[in-house]
Amino acid sequence: MLRPPHAFVPALLALCGAVADSDAPAPAPAPGRNLLRNGDFETGKDAVPDGWSRGWFASDPAAPRLTRDAADARAGRAGAGLQPRQDQRWESLTQRVDDAPRGATLAHLSGWVRVDASESGDARASLSLTLPAPDRDAPPLVYRSREVAGPSDWQQLVIDAPVPPGSTGWSVGCAVRGGARACFDELTLTTSDGPTDLVGTVVAVARSSYAIEAVKGECADPWIEFSIPLPLGGQTPLGLRLLCDPPEALTSMHLVADRENRALHVDLRGVKRGDIVHLTAETAVLLHDEGPGDLPSAKVPAARRIPAPLRVHLQPAPGLVPDDPDIQAAVHKLNHEDLDILFSDMRTFLDYKLSHSGDGLDHALGEMRTGMSACAYWANITGSLLMACGLPTRLLACTGVEGALQEHYVLETWSEKLGWTRLDATARPWSATRNIVLRVIYPDAPRTQDNVPTFVAANPGIAGEPDMNPVTLFWQAGETLGSFALTRAELAALEGAARASFEGLVSAPAGTPRVRFAPATPGADGGTGRVLEVVAERLGP
Repeated sequence: MLRPPHAFVPALLALCGAVADSDAPAPAPAPGRNLLRNGDFETGKDAVPDGWSRGWFASDPAAPRLTRDAADARAGRAGAGLQPRQDQRWESLTQRVDDAPRGATLAHLSGWVRVDASESGDARASLSLTLPAPDRDAPPLVYRSREVAGPSDWQQLVIDAPVPPGSTGWSVGCAVRGGARACFDELTLTTSDGPTDLVGTVVAVARSSYAIEAVKGECADPWIEFSIPLPLGGQTPLGLRLLCDPPEALTSMHLVADRENRALHVDLRGVKRGDIVHLTAETAVLLHDEGPGDLPSAKVPAARRIPAPLRVHLQPAPGLVPDDPDIQAAVHKLNHEDLDILFSDMRTFLDYKLSHSGDGLDHALGEMRTGMSACAYWANITGSLLMACGLPTRLLACTGVEGALQEHYVLETWSEKLGWTRLDATARPWSATRNIVLRVIYPDAPRTQDNVPTFVAANPGIAGEPDMNPVTLFWQAGETLGSFALTRAELAALEGAARASFEGLVSAPAGTPRVRFAPATPGADGGTGRVLEVVAERLGP
């Protein structure tokens, strides 16, 4: 996996949402005191601005170049300039905020960003606001702005985020990747005490690229199927755009229903031997997360109380071996008192014992490790352990919310008290806004010879496969379009309409390359209006 933005910044982890009741649109915060010290970067010692911390070691030979002078400024005498030395590595300046008003319910971060040209052609910059989660077991809440792609003149970035009650110890980040210099200036962080029923959401775009080639002669009706984001938990698709090369290749597209999954089926014009068609699907999604829930109150369910449709997620599958004697021996060493203790015990086991091997899992490790990507390897081991404990567990195929990424795998495990709880591949509670889910992995899902559950299908005579970047070998990527505070009424209305429209694509194929799932609401105000605006700007009207 790529290192995410603001890695090595203590507060990085998940994007998430907050609390309770009103139907009014989320307001913009009233102007107030700027909680940031030196948000305009005017003062500092040499290149390091007062009040800001570097997210890297100064002695690191790969450390980015940091400047603070008039050339970096939008206004005044100085701004902050940051230029990474590695194309795919995010670097950031951060500031901790300890004096936020305790009664605040909404935070508003604003700042200006400019990105210079990059030789790599993919330079990006963004802002982030990190708040501590209200739940002890949950990772911090990280809200990100949209990404500014270079080269770009000065653009304003804005984040609206609900504040958990009594929250202190916030963190603001200015991040860039791609080898080009990004300049930051005029950052302000203010708060308001408006509605208390705000939910933090993120809008992101998942991008995946595939290609077909006629390998056995002429084909009059070629087609290809692959995964796109589906409605699941706090994830809702808002719009879809399919880019084809050549542009006239598309004839129609629809969704194929397979239990919870919804693969995109694309029908194309006829091809002759040797013809290649490139396709890129871009899906805008709305993400929100309610946190992992009360893990200490949740128990491993009794077998008889597991609903019949969920028992399939206790069955062995390629890579998932809950009946393996070594997996069983490991499970007997874990404390099953409640899910909080069980997950903690399992993390300790995975972090310390598996890293040294020789502790009862040698056979399982040998079976799983060969040729398997790191995330699939860990997800299969952790999934096997959870299933052996009696918890229905499934893998989710994902991409990230920012940057290129090979297909990634996280877990969901089911309990009677909490329903599905999302975990990373080492049993840590995981925010639903850290990744964009492409499909649920069922026991009968196709897998590679190394037990990696990738998916793409095409008709006979057609080779359909991921269209990988020849350098990175990535074929998927994510891009954050912004973080928004919606009232629960706004969120419910938007999700309900978009999910109904998405499901309509199962029975009613689209003959155009662009489909809107989010309702067209001219003049919509509040958070809904801002969400619809960024989706239309990114995918087209």
